[in-house]
Amino acid sequence: MITTCYRFALAVVTTLMLAATGAMAQIPANDSCAGAVTITALPFTHSQNSRLATADPVDPILACADSGCGKTVWFTYTPGATQYVRFSTVGSTPADYDVALGLFTGSCGSLVEVSCADDSIPGTLRAATLGYEVQLGVTYYLHVAEWKGGGPSGYVPTGGDLVLKVYLS
Repeated sequence: MITTCYRFALAVVTTLMLAATGAMAQIPANDSCAGAVTITALPFTHSQNSRLATADPVDPILACADSGCGKTVWFTYTPGATQYVRFSTVGSTPADYDVALGLFTGSCGSLVEVSCADDSIPGTLRAATLGYEVQLGVTYYLHVAEWKGGGPSGYVPTGGDLVLKVYLS
């Protein structure tokens, strides 16, 4: 009996380790600020599954989103001209994937929030839309986070199918 229990426990531990290794291999490259996806030209559209992203305790707190946090991904944009740009997650799914956007200047580890946006239609459309006049040559970091740590009531990171659109407004 002990041998059977031991074999079962070993099989469970091995399965969990393999699952963890597989999940880690699928964590998106832009899970951290340092791995931010570069927005190269406008208009820009990027789709990704953020469910495998991690909730990073060193991510900045978003002023507009009851902290933000949850499963987060990052983007960076350096405009070739001063212009008004709109960042939007409208079209992301499922409907309860509550996305917030934070726009920062500076560098990873010492970011300064310049703008923040939560629900496009408060209480109805949980996607976020943020408009901002970006300045020629300044590098901006876009932090896509979940409202209040994720989930319909907060503190339950879920991620979702993110659709990010960036365009001139």
